[in-house]
Amino acid sequence: MFLLALAFVVVAVTSARGASIPPKLAKEARYVASHGGVLSTRHGDATPRMRQLVRRLVVARFAPSGVAAVQTALCVVAGESGFNPGAISRGGDYGTFQINRASWEHVYDWGRILDPVYNIGVGWAMSERGFSWSPWTVWTNGSCR
Repeated sequence: MFLLALAFVVVAVTSARGASIPPKLAKEARYVASHGGVLSTRHGDATPRMRQLVRRLVVARFAPSGVAAVQTALCVVAGESGFNPGAISRGGDYGTFQINRASWEHVYDWGRILDPVYNIGVGWAMSERGFSWSPWTVWTNGSCR
Protein backbone atom coordinates (compact mmCIF):
# COMPACT_ATOMS: atom_id res chain seq x y z
CA MET A 1 0.00 0.00 0.00
CA PHE A 2 2.83 2.37 0.88
CA LEU A 3 4.50 1.78 -2.50
CA LEU A 4 1.24 2.50 -4.31
CA ALA A 5 0.81 5.77 -2.40
CA LEU A 6 4.43 6.71 -3.08
CA ALA A 7 4.01 5.92 -6.77
CA PHE A 8 0.91 8.16 -6.87
CA VAL A 9 2.81 11.07 -5.30
CA VAL A 10 5.76 10.63 -7.70
CA VAL A 11 3.45 10.50 -10.73
CA ALA A 12 1.39 13.42 -9.42
CA VAL A 13 4.38 15.65 -8.78
CA THR A 14 6.03 14.71 -12.09
CA SER A 15 2.77 15.26 -13.97
CA ALA A 16 2.14 18.54 -12.15
CA ARG A 17 5.20 19.99 -13.83
CA GLY A 18 3.27 20.14 -17.10
CA ALA A 19 5.85 18.48 -19.34
CA SER A 20 3.68 18.62 -22.48
CA ILE A 21 2.98 22.36 -22.26
CA PRO A 22 5.23 24.27 -24.67
CA PRO A 23 7.76 26.35 -22.71
CA LYS A 24 6.93 29.56 -24.58
CA LEU A 25 3.22 29.19 -23.73
CA ALA A 26 4.03 28.41 -20.08
CA LYS A 27 6.28 31.46 -19.84
CA GLU A 28 3.66 33.76 -21.38
CA ALA A 29 0.88 32.45 -19.12
CA ARG A 30 3.00 32.88 -15.99
CA TYR A 31 3.98 36.40 -17.05
CA VAL A 32 0.40 37.50 -17.80
CA ALA A 33 -0.90 35.91 -14.57
CA SER A 34 1.63 37.87 -12.52
CA HIS A 35 1.30 41.14 -14.47
CA GLY A 36 -2.38 42.07 -14.40
CA GLY A 37 -3.99 39.05 -16.05
CA VAL A 38 -5.77 38.06 -12.85
CA LEU A 39 -8.19 40.79 -11.79
CA SER A 40 -9.38 39.26 -8.51
CA THR A 41 -9.88 35.92 -6.78
CA ARG A 42 -13.48 35.63 -8.07
CA HIS A 43 -14.67 33.04 -10.56
CA GLY A 44 -13.94 34.21 -14.13
CA ASP A 45 -12.33 37.48 -13.06
CA ALA A 46 -9.33 37.46 -15.40
CA THR A 47 -8.56 39.40 -18.53
CA PRO A 48 -9.66 37.93 -21.87
CA ARG A 49 -5.99 37.31 -22.71
CA MET A 50 -5.47 35.40 -19.45
CA ARG A 51 -8.60 33.30 -19.97
CA GLN A 52 -7.44 32.46 -23.53
CA LEU A 53 -3.99 31.48 -22.29
CA VAL A 54 -5.58 29.19 -19.68
CA ARG A 55 -7.65 27.53 -22.43
CA ARG A 56 -4.49 26.97 -24.47
CA LEU A 57 -2.68 25.52 -21.44
CA VAL A 58 -5.54 23.10 -20.75
CA VAL A 59 -5.66 21.97 -24.38
CA ALA A 60 -1.89 21.44 -24.48
CA ARG A 61 -1.81 19.49 -21.21
CA PHE A 62 -4.82 17.24 -21.91
CA ALA A 63 -4.34 16.71 -25.67
CA PRO A 64 -2.29 13.51 -25.18
CA SER A 65 -5.42 11.90 -23.68
CA GLY A 66 -7.67 12.77 -26.62
CA VAL A 67 -10.49 15.08 -27.59
CA ALA A 68 -12.90 13.88 -24.89
CA ALA A 69 -10.35 14.62 -22.15
CA VAL A 70 -9.69 18.09 -23.56
CA GLN A 71 -13.41 18.88 -23.78
CA THR A 72 -14.06 17.63 -20.25
CA ALA A 73 -11.05 19.50 -18.84
CA LEU A 74 -12.22 22.74 -20.49
CA CYS A 75 -15.72 22.23 -19.08
CA VAL A 76 -14.36 21.53 -15.59
CA VAL A 77 -12.13 24.62 -15.65
CA ALA A 78 -14.97 26.79 -16.99
CA GLY A 79 -17.26 25.61 -14.22
CA GLU A 80 -14.75 25.63 -11.39
CA SER A 81 -12.79 28.87 -11.97
CA GLY A 82 -14.11 30.48 -15.14
CA PHE A 83 -10.55 30.22 -16.52
CA ASN A 84 -9.19 32.45 -13.73
CA PRO A 85 -5.90 31.00 -12.44
CA GLY A 86 -6.14 33.27 -9.38
CA ALA A 87 -9.59 32.07 -8.30
CA ILE A 88 -9.95 31.21 -4.62
CA SER A 89 -13.30 29.96 -3.32
CA ARG A 90 -14.77 30.48 0.12
CA GLY A 91 -14.44 26.73 0.60
CA GLY A 92 -10.66 26.80 0.22
CA ASP A 93 -10.35 25.76 -3.44
CA TYR A 94 -7.49 27.34 -5.37
CA GLY A 95 -6.57 28.13 -8.96
CA THR A 96 -7.70 27.04 -12.38
CA PHE A 97 -8.83 23.57 -11.31
CA GLN A 98 -9.96 24.73 -7.83
CA ILE A 99 -7.74 22.36 -5.87
CA ASN A 100 -8.97 21.97 -2.29
CA ARG A 101 -6.30 23.00 0.19
CA ALA A 102 -7.58 20.90 3.09
CA SER A 103 -7.53 17.74 0.97
CA TRP A 104 -4.36 18.25 -1.09
CA GLU A 105 -2.00 20.59 0.79
CA HIS A 106 0.17 17.68 1.93
CA VAL A 107 0.55 16.37 -1.63
CA TYR A 108 1.20 19.44 -3.79
CA ASP A 109 3.42 22.52 -3.51
CA TRP A 110 1.00 25.07 -2.10
CA GLY A 111 3.42 27.92 -2.80
CA ARG A 112 2.87 27.27 -6.52
CA ILE A 113 -0.80 26.31 -6.57
CA LEU A 114 -1.87 29.61 -8.19
CA ASP A 115 0.73 29.24 -10.96
CA PRO A 116 -1.55 28.39 -13.92
CA VAL A 117 0.92 25.89 -15.41
CA TYR A 118 1.45 24.09 -12.11
CA ASN A 119 -2.26 24.07 -11.24
CA ILE A 120 -3.19 22.58 -14.61
CA GLY A 121 -0.51 19.96 -14.07
CA VAL A 122 -2.08 19.15 -10.72
CA GLY A 123 -5.47 18.86 -12.43
CA TRP A 124 -3.87 16.53 -14.98
CA ALA A 125 -2.50 14.34 -12.18
CA MET A 126 -5.70 14.39 -10.11
CA SER A 127 -7.79 13.47 -13.16
CA GLU A 128 -5.53 10.48 -13.74
CA ARG A 129 -4.30 12.05 -16.98
CA GLY A 130 -7.76 13.08 -18.13
CA PHE A 131 -9.66 9.88 -17.37
CA SER A 132 -11.19 10.43 -13.91
CA TRP A 133 -13.14 13.56 -13.07
CA SER A 134 -14.73 12.61 -9.74
CA PRO A 135 -12.78 15.20 -7.67
CA TRP A 136 -14.72 18.06 -9.31
CA THR A 137 -18.28 19.08 -8.47
CA VAL A 138 -19.06 20.16 -12.03
CA TRP A 139 -18.44 16.57 -13.07
CA THR A 140 -20.23 14.84 -10.21
CA ASN A 141 -23.31 17.10 -10.56
CA GLY A 142 -23.57 16.24 -14.26
CA SER A 143 -22.65 19.64 -15.71
CA CYS A 144 -19.71 18.29 -17.73
CA ARG A 145 -20.96 14.87 -18.79
